Amino acid sequence: MNHATEDQRSTAVRWGHFTFALLLLVIVVLGAWIFLSDIQQYARAVAAVNPLVLVAMLGLTLLFFGIRFVRWQYLLRRADVRLPARGSLLIYLASLVAMVTPAYIAELSRSLFIRRKFGTPIRVTVTVLFYDRLFDMAALGLLGAMATSQAWLRASMLLIAGATIPAGWAAIGLAQRAAVEPHVTTTLTRYSVVVVGLALSLAAWLAVGLLVGVAASGFEPTVGLAEGLDIYSRSTVMDGITFISTRVGDANNSAIVQLRRLDMTPDDALAVCSLVQLTSIGFGLLVGAGFSLACLWPPRRAVTSDHTVHFDQIVDEYADQFSDHIWEYLLERKVTMIAEALPTSDYNAPNGAPNHAPNGAPLGLDLGCGLGKQCLAMGRRGYRVFGIDSAGKLVSSAGKTGATVVNGNALRLPFGDASLDFVYTVGVLHHLDGTDGQAASCVEVMRVLKPNGLFLIHETNPRNPLFRFYMGYVFPVIKSIDMGTEWWIAPRFWNQIDGFTLVDVKYFTFLPDFIPRSLLRSLAPLERRLESTPLRRYSAHYMAILRKQPPTGVEDDN
Repeated sequence: MNHATEDQRSTAVRWGHFTFALLLLVIVVLGAWIFLSDIQQYARAVAAVNPLVLVAMLGLTLLFFGIRFVRWQYLLRRADVRLPARGSLLIYLASLVAMVTPAYIAELSRSLFIRRKFGTPIRVTVTVLFYDRLFDMAALGLLGAMATSQAWLRASMLLIAGATIPAGWAAIGLAQRAAVEPHVTTTLTRYSVVVVGLALSLAAWLAVGLLVGVAASGFEPTVGLAEGLDIYSRSTVMDGITFISTRVGDANNSAIVQLRRLDMTPDDALAVCSLVQLTSIGFGLLVGAGFSLACLWPPRRAVTSDHTVHFDQIVDEYADQFSDHIWEYLLERKVTMIAEALPTSDYNAPNGAPNHAPNGAPLGLDLGCGLGKQCLAMGRRGYRVFGIDSAGKLVSSAGKTGATVVNGNALRLPFGDASLDFVYTVGVLHHLDGTDGQAASCVEVMRVLKPNGLFLIHETNPRNPLFRFYMGYVFPVIKSIDMGTEWWIAPRFWNQIDGFTLVDVKYFTFLPDFIPRSLLRSLAPLERRLESTPLRRYSAHYMAILRKQPPTGVEDDN
């Protein structure tokens, strides 16, 4: 016990030192930037430009930050580092304070934050961060080569972009020496990951690279977007190669020199660069400083990657994740699809009748029942349904509504062998830990199902790239119900489950979950029409219908 107490004290002291060091870094970086910058010049530049230009520049900067966060989160996931999206975004924004450190070196603080909050080894996230930087350099080199009209510059920029290839391969050996698991570098250098990472990098740097051209629109001579992109990419690459941040507080930096070569006056060239600095560097530093302090502030609730703990934490806000009309619409659609796939029940509850079907009705399980709404709806349709959920507070709330629910685990169901006619689960299995956990839950479901019993799975359809992006990167940030650590299940997965026969896969819903009630009512017929076309394979959701195979030698009556 004493040893444990000493370890806790030691850890607290270490993180106390880290906190102090980070605060000192924020103060030093901001102080240096303010000291080296000409505040009056910034004020003059802002006063000389149309406010709409400033709005456009801030929009491009936000787009730059947003795309780079998506890339960072994407690379983490490819390296099997699954962080809650909100926590990861907070750490990413806090690290923006490192924008003015040489070669962004202080962004290593991102790895320290992740280690502190989620326990991820620093060597893994540093490896991801290194490849993150290689994508930056490759994108800047390619954009600079496309934007410049000078052959020698084009060759130089292509050479810089090409140099990232051997650097990436060299990093594999360094990572192995640092005891990074081989699959991390293997995945990060996979062709598909490189293509996505480079595409995101090009999009991000294209957005911020337009700042020079937009800023110069209020001065003479104007700078074309391609010329501005050439200036920005060249000066940024120079910063990276020389390990100095020439964009900050330097009236003789390379960007100003290039603007002067376009016959722009010294004052106007300085004003353009000041606007670019203010809307990118200054804004990024302000955001980074604010979120650095937020990272150090005690959170309202403990940060967790455990889905059970997470759902217990959000029990009071669970029902508020969607508007009432969305809940009603999706509940009716999903329950109707489940009931249509099951043998018909002879019992239908009249209005005002209890929500439970009588004994003798088909008996089933709602796996991951949440608030129990599906249990009650199925009861009204003539089925006896038990609900089970691993989140105890959700189970307690569901029980108060009249649903028959228990607290339990999908990997250890509290039912006897071959005791249930059917099992259904709605948006639950992607919360389990990877394909191994999902397959293990299927084995357990097969155990409790009677021969020829049905297993009905409602899941997000990962074939739809827009919906998958929304659910993976946007929804977990704006809503609490998902964390961004989910393991999406492709429809083809259900062909691989031993002991089950895939009966059918039904694709449904195209409308977003934020659609207003009036539009939902008018667009629902269009959605139904799309569900009857070949495009249905790209719907937002699907329901897989699996039948438990009877034992060998037993005739299938169906």
